Amino acid sequence: MYQLYLTSLRPDASQQGAVIEDLRALQRSPHVAQNSSLRRQYVIFARLINLRLPLPEGLLTAPVPIEDPRSDLGVRSVPESQGVTDVETALAKDPCRPDLWLAAALAHLHGGNTARAHRLLRRLAASRYPERAQAQAILARSVALAYRRAA
Repeated sequence: MYQLYLTSLRPDASQQGAVIEDLRALQRSPHVAQNSSLRRQYVIFARLINLRLPLPEGLLTAPVPIEDPRSDLGVRSVPESQGVTDVETALAKDPCRPDLWLAAALAHLHGGNTARAHRLLRRLAASRYPERAQAQAILARSVALAYRRAA
């Protein structure tokens, strides 16, 4: 995003089309849409770029968050005070706790690291722990959302 801003500061306006296309790609990016800090950064940089290059009105708004696979499942989210590193540390100390697998997966989903989240969820879904049903439901919802976005 910072590089786009630097590109918009060039004296010639020949890069305007490329900057607009890159902003559109960022706005549609699932990684930016899922991460609240990246959404805020996007808005800030889009407004800064708009000072130099006029942008379409739709590019000045934050990317729309993608539907969360955890919604409608009644799954408890990881408390804000307990970050991903805290959960991963606890999981490393005691890897036999399925509640930590689920908490770590949800923290990674919230943070945008879907690859790690899906690995943990697949591991939990294949286990015999009672939390396997929640993991299977979250994975099923994630797959359904991925196919819906691709269509």
